[in-house]
Amino acid sequence: MIEHHAGAPEIIARIAAVARNVGVYPPKHPMVLQSAEDLMKLIRSTPAGSARVTAHMVNSELYFEKEMLPDETIKHSFLVQFLKERGINSISINRDAEPEAIANFFAVLAAEKQKNPDKRELRKNLEEKKISGVEFDNLLAVDLMEKAYDLSETETGEAASQSYQGAVECLKAVEQDVAAESPGIDKEALQKIVSSLLEEFLGDRNARMGIMSMKNYDQLLFHHSVNVAVTALLIARKLPLSAECINAIGVSALLHDIGKLKIPREIAANPGRLTDAEWNIIRRHPIEGAQMLMRYEGLGDLPVLAAFEHHAGYDLSGYPPVKGKSHPHAVARIIGIADAYEAMTASRPYRPAQTLDYAVKVLLHGSGTHFDPLLVKLFLSIIGVFPPGSLVRLQNGAAAVVIEPGQDNPFFPKVRLLDRLSSDSDAPLVDTAENPSEYSVVGVADSDNI
Repeated sequence: MIEHHAGAPEIIARIAAVARNVGVYPPKHPMVLQSAEDLMKLIRSTPAGSARVTAHMVNSELYFEKEMLPDETIKHSFLVQFLKERGINSISINRDAEPEAIANFFAVLAAEKQKNPDKRELRKNLEEKKISGVEFDNLLAVDLMEKAYDLSETETGEAASQSYQGAVECLKAVEQDVAAESPGIDKEALQKIVSSLLEEFLGDRNARMGIMSMKNYDQLLFHHSVNVAVTALLIARKLPLSAECINAIGVSALLHDIGKLKIPREIAANPGRLTDAEWNIIRRHPIEGAQMLMRYEGLGDLPVLAAFEHHAGYDLSGYPPVKGKSHPHAVARIIGIADAYEAMTASRPYRPAQTLDYAVKVLLHGSGTHFDPLLVKLFLSIIGVFPPGSLVRLQNGAAAVVIEPGQDNPFFPKVRLLDRLSSDSDAPLVDTAENPSEYSVVGVADSDNI
C-alpha cells in the first residue's frame, strides 16, 4: 500500500473543491466559504513541517510537496485542467491563511478565462484585492521538475523500464524455444518477470502510462502481451487470491497470444480488411497457442486454458468453440477483459488508440455476454469513469456534480443537481440509475456554461 504525506490526498481534494465551487458561485457564497474553511482546517491539522504547504502540477500529474499523487490526478482532473488553462504549476498556502483569502484567490484565478494569461496581471489583481497567505507560481522547483517524469532518469522509472524490457526479452526467448520445439520453457524466468511487473508497475501509474506498443509487427506481439499481463495483474490483485495464484495469472497473460506466432506476418500486420480465409487463420491462434503450451508440462494448466479460452467469451459465443462448460476458466475471463481493453486503448500502425470512454462502453455493452459482468464491474472500479467532483450534463439538460460512483454501473453515478443546491447544501443525492430517461449522464459539463 502506498503511504502518502499525512493528509495529502485530502488536501488536494479540498483544493479541487474550492476551485470548482468558485466557478459556480461568487466567492462570498456559503458553499465557497465552507469549502475554503474545510481546506484551512485540514492544513492546520496536519503536522507542521513548514509554515506553508504546496501543491504542484508536473506534466499533468498532481503532487503534494514532492510526492506524486496518481490517484488524485485521476479523481481531480478538473483541478488539473484548471491549473493547465492558467499556466500555473504550483499553489502555496500559508498555515495561517484566512478562508476568505483562499476563496478570493481562487475566484480571481477562475475569473481569468484567457488560456495561459499574463501572470503579472493575475498578481496585480490579487494585490488589488489585498489577498495574502496564498500564492501561485508558474516556475516549478528545478529539483522536482527534474525528478518527476523522465522515465529513463528516475530510479522508479528506470526499474520499470528495465522490468518491461526484461518481460519483452523473456517473451522473445520463449518464441525462440517454441520455434525450435525446445523441450522446456523457463517457467522460473517468467515467474520472476511477473514479480517484477507487480513490483514496478502496479504501484506506479506514471510507469504504467509509459507502456507503449512498438510500431513494427516484430515487436507488437511482445509489447501487447506484456501490456495485457500488467492489466490482468491489476484485476487479479483486487481479488482474494494468493500471491502464487496472482503470479500464475501473470504468466498466463504473458503467454496468452503465443499462438499468433503461427500467423503469417503479412496477415497479422495487414491494416486492411481481411478475407474470410485470412480471418479463419487469425481465429486459429488460440488453438495453436494451447497446442504449443501443452508440450511444456512444467507450465501447468492455466497458461493452456488462458491461451485456448481468452477469446471464447463469457457466454462462449466467441472462438474457438468450447464445450462441456457454461463459462471459460476464470483466468481466461480476466485475460479476456485485459486483452480487449489493451487492444482498444493501444495505438496500432494502422489506427490510433481508441478513447477510454469508447473502451468502457464496449466492456459495458459486452458485460454478461462476451465479458464476465462481475470482472467488468471490478475492472471499471479500478480505472474509473466519472470521478467524484466531475461536472456532468444530464439527459434532462441539468448540470450536476458527481458525488459517488455508480454501484452497479459506472455510467450511472450519484449526483447533486447544481441548480437545486441551496446555501446550506442540503439538496438530496440523485441516483441517476433510478430514472435514466431523465437523469442519465450524457456528457461532461462545461463550468462556464452552467
